Amino acid sequence: MAFCRVWSTTLFRPASQVAPFRRCVLKWPQWSGQKSSLSSVSSATEIAIKHSAGSVLAPDMKEINWDALSKDDVELFQSLQAVVESLGDEATADHPMVEVRDKLATAFRDKAALLKRNWTDEMFQEGEEMNEEKVAEIEAAMASDLGRSGGGLHNGQNLGNALDLVGVYMKNYKLDKADAVLSRCGPFVSQRGGVWMIKWLNHVSTVRMKQSRHMEALEMLYELELYSPYNADEAPEFFATLYRNQAWALKALGRIEEAAIYFSRMATASQNAKGNLDWFDKWDLGKITAAQAFKEGNMEEFFRGREVVEEALQLHMQQEPDDLVMRAKVHDSLAECYLVAEEYPKAEEHYSAAYKLLEQTVGRQSPLFGKQARHAANLQISQGCYAEALPFLGEALAVEASKDAVNISELIELAGVIVNAQQRSPPDTMAKLSSNNSALKRLQQNVKDRGLDGSKDYAILCHKMSLLYLHEGQVDPDALRTRCNKMHDVIIRSILLKKNANNNQTPPVLPPPFPEKMAVHGSGPSADVASEFGVLVIDGGEASLAIAPPNYGQLPGVPLHKVARVQSNIASRTRRGGQSAARFSRTRQLEELEFLRKVAARAAEEFSSVQGLVLGGCANMKHKLVAQLPPLLRRRISCIVSLSCSANWIGLQKAASKVSVARKQHVQRLEGDVVDEFMKCAEASDTSYEWICYGEAETEQALDMGAVKLLLICDDHKNLQKWTKMASSCGSDTTRIQATSDSSAMFCRGYKIGAFLRWPVKPLLEDIQDMDGIEDPEDPENSDSEASTVAPASLENTLPWLRDALQQAGYDETSAEALTIGVEIVLSCDIRTPEERFSDALELLQGQDVPPEVLEEFCLLVGDVLGDAFSDDSWD
Repeated sequence: MAFCRVWSTTLFRPASQVAPFRRCVLKWPQWSGQKSSLSSVSSATEIAIKHSAGSVLAPDMKEINWDALSKDDVELFQSLQAVVESLGDEATADHPMVEVRDKLATAFRDKAALLKRNWTDEMFQEGEEMNEEKVAEIEAAMASDLGRSGGGLHNGQNLGNALDLVGVYMKNYKLDKADAVLSRCGPFVSQRGGVWMIKWLNHVSTVRMKQSRHMEALEMLYELELYSPYNADEAPEFFATLYRNQAWALKALGRIEEAAIYFSRMATASQNAKGNLDWFDKWDLGKITAAQAFKEGNMEEFFRGREVVEEALQLHMQQEPDDLVMRAKVHDSLAECYLVAEEYPKAEEHYSAAYKLLEQTVGRQSPLFGKQARHAANLQISQGCYAEALPFLGEALAVEASKDAVNISELIELAGVIVNAQQRSPPDTMAKLSSNNSALKRLQQNVKDRGLDGSKDYAILCHKMSLLYLHEGQVDPDALRTRCNKMHDVIIRSILLKKNANNNQTPPVLPPPFPEKMAVHGSGPSADVASEFGVLVIDGGEASLAIAPPNYGQLPGVPLHKVARVQSNIASRTRRGGQSAARFSRTRQLEELEFLRKVAARAAEEFSSVQGLVLGGCANMKHKLVAQLPPLLRRRISCIVSLSCSANWIGLQKAASKVSVARKQHVQRLEGDVVDEFMKCAEASDTSYEWICYGEAETEQALDMGAVKLLLICDDHKNLQKWTKMASSCGSDTTRIQATSDSSAMFCRGYKIGAFLRWPVKPLLEDIQDMDGIEDPEDPENSDSEASTVAPASLENTLPWLRDALQQAGYDETSAEALTIGVEIVLSCDIRTPEERFSDALELLQGQDVPPEVLEEFCLLVGDVLGDAFSDDSWD
């Protein structure tokens, strides 16, 4: 991250400052670990001042926060002060001993300011109102100190207070304020460097984590590790914290395997620092062990990890019984372990404990409480209790709508879950619940204030909110039309703004107002993605990257495209004089790590859309690189090739010779995985079968509805080209299946064609079939409409006509699509009468200046769909 790198460059201090900086940092664990009693330090301070009466006092002595220093520091200063007092009249300001004492007082003043964290250490668990009062008191104290001491943030005490205030803001999730204070402190911290920079960077990375900007946080933490002039053996407590934060960031990014490595390093450093693992260490280790084991299907190891989390909870209650917020977090982790194992009573026990603790301590507007409410809803949804989940989801939405670290993607996901729960609840559920309108209004304003309302994602979020308003109509019917129309206008503006910003980008495909659910089985890979292969060779001196086009190795004359070359700055293995072996080894390891991460970052950039990756190189560098690659790119590695040459153009060509074999194996593996998943869904006894369809008739109808995510078709199907073209026009991916395995041969013989779905369509298809069996009382030949404009009595056929008619009337494709979506939302509201739905849709079109001839034809077609409930003058 650019902001991080600007300030982190000051860690390269002049040579004259390296040794003091190193000594200062090495004492960091001692300073943070030693906590002398308040009474002993205060009494020592009083003694020091008392004995100083009548003598020259150090100018900084009264400004020192003695409570932040250790007893040894206070005794050292007392001894030096006693020597100065013994000088009597000779203790002038220019005396060497007085100068030493004054310099020590200045150093202690800065040290105390740096270590100050009495504000951060406040528990903030007395309820929302009391917590706000505490924050206000601390802010007032900060302002008072700034006015009294002068010097602004150039003054070390004020700078220390500011960083302590950041800790307060982070604990209370006031992330905007924390970010602002850190930005203001940045230049002043940069001037001081050393441990000040380490503390500042640690605060910034923590804020980025709480803002869900995990990659930026990880980059900062990597820099801390890379540029620190000491290792884990020299400062184990510091590295235990650093490794823990790195592991958290990796886990948040979904890189579980890498997170496990850093948690293991954290445990080693923590044992070196403390002699054994405390509850905090066991909590982290238990969580990552359980997560990794569950992902791999190793339930025995999963249960061992869960036992460690249980042990951590018991230790925490014994060692820190007053820290209720952290106890709630451990309860939540343990509940999640029981939830994924489907042990619902135990999960509910711990979720309820965490929910009550957070409601009591941080209040219902804290992001911690919102997250806990969402977890409580997940428990209900897992048991099929959708109506019981809605109150918890409403609480989560209320928090998400107002918090500082608003995230559009997370809001889309939350809104989708609420819509799904509403649609799966009994009809009278909404009438018993309070409205979400207030939260949705705050959400829109919050997003707008942060300048996030012009994106494609925001248009999708508005679509989700319009679906929420459809259900709100059961509680407040009079407000339904206004709210839906407002949401629709926002959708149009967002889509058009995005299109104007980039004319080459297609508008977002918004899902229809059908029951929505994340399809667990409908996410199979597609063979229609780019079939390019990446080629990467690496050694200790350099790395080269190339792209192999789709026909590389199959057709003569297809070239290999070299895209990047990354040079290494790793020192040779021969050590020169002036450095210890340990120091040289540490430096070389860091240089190697920096090179590997640079190559991994460039590979992630260049190979973002490749189908597979061939990795080659000599010695062990290629295997070390694998650990640094992002999980997505790591999974795309098709083969690893050992080379006897350098990582240059010749090495690239030798590695690229394996592309043809790798591509063939990749396609076979891809097809096998997709078919296995399809057969598993087809044979499932639960609702998984709803997320697939098969047979030409059913698949064609699903394609027409836009519900197909991935089309599977036998490679020798007689209408292969027709189906492929149809899927492409509907925005669906295609995978051709060859009979290369038992499951694929069974698919080709029995099914021949099938699809994974974006949403279940079987109930809708059954309704359509029922409607097809009803005779149309009207004679099409006697219709007043022209044959080219008459549509069957089906809303899904009327809407495509409207979109085409709007384009013929001069609307561009994006505007026509957005306007059609709005009409679909209004007409799909089954809680209003046909007359009201028609009136709302017509008013919407008139508000967008749709030509009269289109409105007239629309009225005729909608009359066929909704029935003859309209009089001839209903649209005049």
